[in-house]
Amino acid sequence: EKAAAYFRSAIAKDPDFAPAHAGLALTYGPRFIYSDIGPGPGNAEMKAAALEALQLDPQLGEAHAALASALENEWDWEGAEREYRSALEIDPNAAVGHMWYGAYLHALGRFAESLAQRRRAFELHPLDLSANRGVARDLDANGQDEAALAQWNRTLELDPSHLRSQLPFALFLLEHGRADLGRKQ
Repeated sequence: EKAAAYFRSAIAKDPDFAPAHAGLALTYGPRFIYSDIGPGPGNAEMKAAALEALQLDPQLGEAHAALASALENEWDWEGAEREYRSALEIDPNAAVGHMWYGAYLHALGRFAESLAQRRRAFELHPLDLSANRGVARDLDANGQDEAALAQWNRTLELDPSHLRSQLPFALFLLEHGRADLGRKQ
């Protein structure tokens, strides 16, 4: 919410500053995940901000990634993939583009491709909890149980009290019959 307020303030000061519109659009992704905003109006606002950014600067990779996410939320799979690819073609070092594209690929059951995208995000930002969780989930989806366990442990080392990491790790342990590893001694 704080980031969205800052981006809105920047837009009020300079409505033609495309990166502020793209930044505002990107704030919607985490806010959807954490249920801070409803998907209907929130997605419309995300899409509008991304489109405004792209109208001002068609070469903003972050704006393409945000538009891709909005299209994904509308079940426009082809449009979303096109925009994710555009985002990464423009900015191949955009961790958010790789993370969100990886989540999209995971949702479609394209786990090997998803793992490649999320590994790239992890390489770019190895301390990001989302990148760590994404790699762990995709290692698991690709049948690499021991590597997934190691990645989950690494993720929890970064922030042991992070609930968004604890819960999926606990589910991983239960699904693999290793609940004993989750008990504190």
